[in-house]
Amino acid sequence: MKVQNKAELKTLFHQDGKKALEGIGRLFALMDQKKWSSGLANEVFQWIHSLKSEASFLGYSKVVADAEGMEEQLAKFRKALPTEKEWKDFRQLYLALEKDLGAILKGVELELSPQHVPQVGNLNDFEKVLLKEAKVRGEVLYRVDAEVDDGEVMPFPRLYLLINTLELRTNVLRITPSLETLQKEKYRSCSLLITSSSPIAHLRSWTQINGLKKADIQPIPMEEFIGEEELPPNWKAIAPLLLYRKDTFRMLTLSSHFFHGQELLVSCMEETNSPLKHALLEGILQQTGISADLLLKKASQLVSDLASQLGKEVSFHEEGDKNTKIPYRAFEVLNTVMNHLLRNAVDHGIELPEERRRMGKSSSGNIRVSIRKEGALYSIRVEDDGKGIDREAILSKTRDAGDKDVLSLLIDGGVSTKVSLVSGRGVGLQTVHSLVEKLGGSLSLETEPGKGSLFEVRFDLLSLKHPVFPCGQGEGQFHVPKVLVEEVFPLTPPSVRREGEKLFYPLKGKAIPVLGLSPAVQANGGIGIFLSLAERPGVLWAETVGEERWIPPPMLQKDLSNLISFLFSRE
Repeated sequence: MKVQNKAELKTLFHQDGKKALEGIGRLFALMDQKKWSSGLANEVFQWIHSLKSEASFLGYSKVVADAEGMEEQLAKFRKALPTEKEWKDFRQLYLALEKDLGAILKGVELELSPQHVPQVGNLNDFEKVLLKEAKVRGEVLYRVDAEVDDGEVMPFPRLYLLINTLELRTNVLRITPSLETLQKEKYRSCSLLITSSSPIAHLRSWTQINGLKKADIQPIPMEEFIGEEELPPNWKAIAPLLLYRKDTFRMLTLSSHFFHGQELLVSCMEETNSPLKHALLEGILQQTGISADLLLKKASQLVSDLASQLGKEVSFHEEGDKNTKIPYRAFEVLNTVMNHLLRNAVDHGIELPEERRRMGKSSSGNIRVSIRKEGALYSIRVEDDGKGIDREAILSKTRDAGDKDVLSLLIDGGVSTKVSLVSGRGVGLQTVHSLVEKLGGSLSLETEPGKGSLFEVRFDLLSLKHPVFPCGQGEGQFHVPKVLVEEVFPLTPPSVRREGEKLFYPLKGKAIPVLGLSPAVQANGGIGIFLSLAERPGVLWAETVGEERWIPPPMLQKDLSNLISFLFSRE
């Protein structure tokens, strides 16, 4: 080994150490999926071998001993799949290496780098709310820094594939820069803040995207942003109520996979408003829906936190049946909508106590939230008795207003009578309107200056839209329902086996049928989408996978019919 100085050797040791730990983590992730990669095992063997030599030169005797044991085991794995006992022994060796090597790498990193790891910066109030929920669920906060290979001419698809994979499997708090900026400005790198309860080895395996130069994952102490005193006094007791973001929401999806598949099929029936369709959807809703009580509890806590932060007195009132079931796919959208509307109500609507008294009002403002369901129709209302919205003030900031109502002026122009760190009414309402449209619903506003405002969201269970991924196939598109997607990954021709006219992908010891959407993708490779419906798996092989969008059931009927034919044809 030719080394100019000790600093250079420590740099190599640091690089090989990180590669070894990440590579072993990927091996564990593969084994968890009942898969194996001899090529990856060979790479890990080489990194461990280099690490052992470097550790010997630097005098790290414990690392040398750990590496020798792993090297011996990996030599066996290069020839044959590990037995259960061999894998158990290997895991023990890995834990010893991770403990001994981890402490050394931290010291080497500080020694080699004159600068601290870049700070994340301040979280906004909405991100803090999400972080509090994550802390209650026992999740860990991570920062992911990704960069595209220098030779990659189209950086955005690679970064988007990473972001999309993490959004499917973790809770993404922040993407920097935004998706829109990444696409428009052609950035070659991005950073994400995510929370997850999954092992870091699994997180690292999910970031192995073809075309990325790096995807570093570092845990960040939540205490940097929130303290236990900021959580509800009984947060440990109410923890079971806060299990509905991505990780645990995904567990719900998996355990109720049959019902969700049935709901997808029933909602796409051609009889749009038939009594039978309504009855079937109501039955499924009772199995998979999420109680409105969860939204109301979150709303109450948010109003309390914001009022305290802004020095306002606000009483929260809830109306309607808190046991009303909300469709699982609408819950996260409505949660975000409620957050925006409540922030606007507390920040822009409710006045400060002294101002309310001058106006002849009680010093304490009132916010009412109601969630009601009549038949298949849902109504979610957020009402405040604050200052209302002044149309004349908005008109003074808007050109070509015409006869538009207040809500249209706010949405179309993004105009705000006040912008703060807590909310921005115009921009926030643009987001709310976009989210409600995503569901296939409607947003309305009643307001009177000096009296208050009432926002209402309405949507129909029978016409509720579905989230899908548009997959490119030549010049056309094929919509894949998100609820069926288990994993998205790069798929190359060498990993696909051909038997006559049929294609198969080896996974978990089985030959999973592959549908190649175009001749080009079968020749050049593309993106694999692992699907499952009623325990019938399959892999779609697409040229591209676009950003998630929501489409009404009738638009999904043809593609869903083709998917069912593919998944259930096994001749």
